[in-house]
Amino acid sequence: MVDTRIGQVRDLHQQLKSFTNDWAARKDVDMAAGDRLRGDILRLNHQRYVDLIPIYRDLSADLGAPAHPDLDFIAAELASTDDIFKSYNPAYLETKDFHKMTQWLSTLHTRKIEVQANDVKTVSAWIARLAEDKVFSTFSSGTSGRLSFVPRDEYNWDNFLNNSAGYIAGLFAGLNMSYENFDSVSLSFKGGNMGVGLVGQRLSRYAANSYFLYDAEISPDVLKVMRKENPTPEEKKALDDYYDLILSHAEENFDRIIGRIFDSTREGKRKVKIFGAPFQMKQLCERMIKTGRTLQVLPQSTLSFGGGWKTFEGEKIDRAELLRMIREALGVDDKYIFEGYSMTEMNVSLMRCPGDRYHIPPLLQAVVYDAALMPLAGKDVTGTFGYLDPFATSYPGFIITGDQIHLVDETCSCGRVGPAIVGEVTRAPGREVKGCGGIMSAMKA
Repeated sequence: MVDTRIGQVRDLHQQLKSFTNDWAARKDVDMAAGDRLRGDILRLNHQRYVDLIPIYRDLSADLGAPAHPDLDFIAAELASTDDIFKSYNPAYLETKDFHKMTQWLSTLHTRKIEVQANDVKTVSAWIARLAEDKVFSTFSSGTSGRLSFVPRDEYNWDNFLNNSAGYIAGLFAGLNMSYENFDSVSLSFKGGNMGVGLVGQRLSRYAANSYFLYDAEISPDVLKVMRKENPTPEEKKALDDYYDLILSHAEENFDRIIGRIFDSTREGKRKVKIFGAPFQMKQLCERMIKTGRTLQVLPQSTLSFGGGWKTFEGEKIDRAELLRMIREALGVDDKYIFEGYSMTEMNVSLMRCPGDRYHIPPLLQAVVYDAALMPLAGKDVTGTFGYLDPFATSYPGFIITGDQIHLVDETCSCGRVGPAIVGEVTRAPGREVKGCGGIMSAMKA
């Protein structure tokens, strides 16, 4: 079926991005107008999903959804848990039946995926084959090893990669965060389509030099057997090699990265932009302090992190202590330390503001659900985080996550208005640890 509404959606996207940039820059905006604009896109996407996405069309039909549901109905009845992205039969991966995996992924996508996958033997090769048909699949994993796959077309992929940068510039205007003459340092993998690692890979494109903690690709094939009770000899070797890279050579990897940071900073050459998960930042700073190799990075160097707040041993990392260690090891000014919150299924990152809140930009509509997964009303609610994503144009974007949040809707001390997450984001009881940072930090937990 022809996607007759995508042109209108794209036009409205540009308007919503412009509105969000004004909001981020603390301009006087009419939040109700932004809500209406976002709502128009979400309702158009609902119609597109019904027309184009088999799994959503079936859900809508089973529920007897009206032809033109309002957003309350969509949030209450048509949102799915993020388990939808791992709703395939596990036997498909176990038997390496990537033809059936492709058929399953097509039920989540706005068009039938036309790739021949009978000869594919690994998840990595399957993802590469999908890209040949302009389907770009990110993946993530919980501690169970069950992989999630999110299929994006070119337009959706571009928004996934670039939406956040567009409005974050307005959030931190005045800090002179130039993207000229800097080196990037990513405490993650050099390749692979997994969550937090993509941020470092993206940043490296603009850097004079780019360095990665792991000079390798994060393999979905390894992740899927991480919690497998009886891996094959081949799987066990791959997993052992992975653990060796992450754990056995940890000090060697960090020493190499520390050397790179010194090279960038020496003689006032280049500022650095460092990115990673909190537990990796802790390891970096601990290694620098322990070995007496602390330094003062150049002014306007930045440090950004996102992901799980636990160490390899499963201990909770204290944020204030981590910031103290960052100042001691690297001399990064607090105002240049940034924290983001996102997930593989979402097309924008939420940033922690100086008022210690994750603001929900107008690019996204937040929903909080009670224990029965029904939306909660009000301007101060606590429950399971869900969202309606107007930029999820190639897969169903009405999602209930496994995270617990406290959401308020008021003016923040930073000067911005609208909904924001306050306090700690925690994992809902019974939900597995998920995401790149969470997986890696849970290896030894």
